[in-house]
Amino acid sequence: MNSGAAKAIDCQVIDCEYLSDLIEAVGLEDYCSLVKSFTVEAEAQVLLLEQRLESGDTGAVKASAHRLAGLLSQFGAFEVVSLAERIRESRGGDDMARMVAAMAALCRASIAAISARSDCDPSGCTRK
Repeated sequence: MNSGAAKAIDCQVIDCEYLSDLIEAVGLEDYCSLVKSFTVEAEAQVLLLEQRLESGDTGAVKASAHRLAGLLSQFGAFEVVSLAERIRESRGGDDMARMVAAMAALCRASIAAISARSDCDPSGCTRK
């Protein structure tokens, strides 16, 4: 399989080898379809995480962080899992706020990297 992509890929935030294996396993067309759904869901979940932090509901923040970690780890964004675990162990306050901000930024970078790795035309999910 050609593991090169048309766009620069940030392999610091995702496991590019894992992602290449996933693309090979499911095929490019199905992968592109997954990425399209994933991107919408992941971006919505990042916003929900931030909203829950603003509401002060630490239990809901922890649940959102856990859900995001599961979602992104399916595409090789394993660093998000570590942050989610730290958020789960947090008691809230400024410490949690800093970790949520870091997790939101890492999630957005991961979403961009996963989308870039797709070798897909975002408008129609076809090979470039």
